[in-house]
Amino acid sequence: MQVNVHDNLAVANSRRERFIRDRADECLARFSPRLHQVSISLSEVGHHRGENPDVCCRISASAGSLGDFAVTAQSGIVHQAIVESLKHLTRAIDRKIGKRRSRRNVKFEMSVEAEEVLEVAEMV
Repeated sequence: MQVNVHDNLAVANSRRERFIRDRADECLARFSPRLHQVSISLSEVGHHRGENPDVCCRISASAGSLGDFAVTAQSGIVHQAIVESLKHLTRAIDRKIGKRRSRRNVKFEMSVEAEEVLEVAEMV
């Protein structure tokens, strides 16, 4: 799994990038065989209105046969925006994998009436 970090905040530092990579590896470790590339982008939102800018964290992930995922989280605190967007991504991947498993592992269930009809037909 390749993780690309794009830090477009006013002050970029290596500690923040290391934090992002560590959290991404930690949260997405169980999906790493399926994920090919993960792009994490940080930007400021609301700075043009004279307010304290919020941080927007966008994550896009390419998961091969599962498709592509894109999530966004916004917060006044950089670390919180990162953690929230990683939570959104893991939930989205979990949902997608769960849907695929449930479709693949569907067991055919007969109603009681259908079983009785089959038993009668087998006796004849």
